[in-house]
Amino acid sequence: MTIVGNDEGVNERVARKLAMRLGYSPVSVPALVASTAAMERDGEAEAEAAALVLENSAHEQLSTFLRLVVATRGGGRGATARGDCWTWLFGSVTVWIDLEGADEDAPQRDAYELSEVRATTRGDGEDEDEAEATAERVLVGIDALLKADEQLCGKK
Repeated sequence: MTIVGNDEGVNERVARKLAMRLGYSPVSVPALVASTAAMERDGEAEAEAAALVLENSAHEQLSTFLRLVVATRGGGRGATARGDCWTWLFGSVTVWIDLEGADEDAPQRDAYELSEVRATTRGDGEDEDEAEATAERVLVGIDALLKADEQLCGKK
């Protein structure tokens, strides 16, 4: 399962809640990218370009694993916002955590629309109760997705 959306903190918190509920392992792509030396390059544009390459590579590698809930980078700067790595995401159930009151004209929303499940949240990445409620809405959405396509498990 892959979590996309504008707020990395919300993505990570919901991913952890879902992983706990499903008995999966949570993975934070922002943490993986931040832990690399590529972020120490000179110049913000160069560092961001290197981060996109690393993120896309991480999604490619993670696409071969089972029972993961992957939180992606947010803020419209991650590879998922541009659609670069959606090739790797289509093998998992993709979940868009949309923020209430988000900018409806943000360009990354077009990429996020590729998600199979969408859940809206207040956007407070620190609120455990809100993350739990959002995770519950995601599970309801996944249940509906599975009921709508009985062959989905064989495709993903």
